Amino acid sequence: MLERPQETTAVAAPDGVEDEVDVACDVLGRLFV
Repeated sequence: MLERPQETTAVAAPDGVEDEVDVACDVLGRLFV
């Protein structure tokens, strides 16, 4: 799976959105693996 720094997600996204970003990255990671 792709590794993304938590800092960039936390800074770029407000509370609640970062969870959705994590899920999206997880889904994309599964698709491309």
